[in-house]
Amino acid sequence: MQPFKPEEVRILISHSNGWFQNMIALAFYTGMRQGEIIALTISDIDFDSMTINVDKRIAQGEIDTPKTESSVRKVPILETLVPYLQKQLAICKKEMCFSLFINPHTKESFYDSKKLSKYWYNLLNKCKFEERRFYNSRHSFVTNMIRSGAVSILDISQMVGHKSIEETISTYAKFFPEEHLRISRSVDPFTDTTTDTRLRMR
Repeated sequence: MQPFKPEEVRILISHSNGWFQNMIALAFYTGMRQGEIIALTISDIDFDSMTINVDKRIAQGEIDTPKTESSVRKVPILETLVPYLQKQLAICKKEMCFSLFINPHTKESFYDSKKLSKYWYNLLNKCKFEERRFYNSRHSFVTNMIRSGAVSILDISQMVGHKSIEETISTYAKFFPEEHLRISRSVDPFTDTTTDTRLRMR
């Protein structure tokens, strides 16, 4: 795992364009797996509830259920992601396609996430970044969400479809070796009214 830093994510998005820019923005701002992303249809995007429905994936040309039972979920649409989804839906309308993303050459759905590799590595080369798997967009989402302290570990775990918060913590704890040093020094472990202000692991 080699998560991208916030400034690196901004560079990647700004140096991409069209449908692929929309796709990587979706990947970075939801933590969705690539197989889940290429399986999305336009009906999975719900701006009324500001959620994305994740109930399928595509792997090796086959449409299947997501990786685990917990992977079937609804993902919140963060405000930052809205313009990219709107642009992609406009592309879908122009192309008259049902899938959210289609192969620009075949005009059909991607049948394997490996087909995204050439676009991804071309982008890394354009940004002069070392080679890292596209899957690191997922790791980037989780680590930066944890670091922000904006939502709980439970929320993050459910957003990315982990089986439990234990899975999230055990997978990503190594990226926060000195997190305990961020706690408020006003914490009193023997008084119920004090609050630990570091990231919440409820």
